[in-house]
Amino acid sequence: MITLAPTKPTHRASGKKRRTPPRTFTFGDIPALLRAADAQLALPAHELSERVDGRGECVARFVLRLDQCKDPANQRRHTDKAAAWMLAKSKAEIYEWMSRQHARRAEPLSGRPMVRCIRFSAKSPDRLTQWSKVPVDRLLPPRTRTWKGERKVVPGLNFIQDDSPKFVHVVQFWEPAPVGKGFAVIECWSGAT
Repeated sequence: MITLAPTKPTHRASGKKRRTPPRTFTFGDIPALLRAADAQLALPAHELSERVDGRGECVARFVLRLDQCKDPANQRRHTDKAAAWMLAKSKAEIYEWMSRQHARRAEPLSGRPMVRCIRFSAKSPDRLTQWSKVPVDRLLPPRTRTWKGERKVVPGLNFIQDDSPKFVHVVQFWEPAPVGKGFAVIECWSGAT
């Protein structure tokens, strides 16, 4: 069982806790992270974890850093005017990271597929946070948007045809991980047929 490390001592000068830097990893680390995720999910659920089993066949799995899984509403609120370009840069980075793990599909999954988003971190996120919104949006088909009279292509991996509940079942839940060793797994399942 993964045990949480004790909290770091406070910094003597300021009295504040030292912040653990976010986990950085390479594409070579992804298989080990997926094995760690499978091992954690094989254990009994943590009392605060509300696990949901996948439906159908697992078609693809993506591993993301926790700093790539932030609630876009929180980012906008905390960054004021810089939000638009910062969020666009973040979305492009997430798409690049996900597209390097799995190629774009020719056709979206049929029926009502399931997207299971699992966050492995030392602290559980707020229940109503939308930390998985941007990664799930990257699973949509590529589309064009018009913004300020300019047409832009929004890239997508074409796993789901739409992210509304009518077309896809999206679940997100939390699992404990040691401090500084967090990550997220986004899974695409074929769903009930």
